[in-house]
Amino acid sequence: MKIEYIKGDLFLTDKPIIVHGCNTLGTMGAGVAKQVKERYPRAYQTYMEDARILGTISTVLDHDRKIPDARTKVIVNAITQAQIGFSPKKYVSYDAIMSCMEEVDSLHTWLKSIHYRGEYAVASRIVTGK
Repeated sequence: MKIEYIKGDLFLTDKPIIVHGCNTLGTMGAGVAKQVKERYPRAYQTYMEDARILGTISTVLDHDRKIPDARTKVIVNAITQAQIGFSPKKYVSYDAIMSCMEEVDSLHTWLKSIHYRGEYAVASRIVTGK
């Protein structure tokens, strides 16, 4: 898996897959997760309906159709932390990030097999330094 660091607005990316980190607690109240919740309510709905097990992902398309097309964004809720907080402590699990990215890589492989385009963009304060 190739990692490319890009600064900018995640939501303006031309990448068809947007990955962001979530917690297991059922909150998307801060950071990138809050922005995803506001921009893609279906992503939040899926997050709330799924089991939210550390190291797993849930996915949703940015539209109501079942099959992605050339303009579709796939939003990936990556469950990367079990706790939340505002102390300097890192709440993220690096093992969970690895597990989630392995699932994203499999998703990407499948999407390419149905002739879907491109790579994916990942949002994380840890990864991007934001």
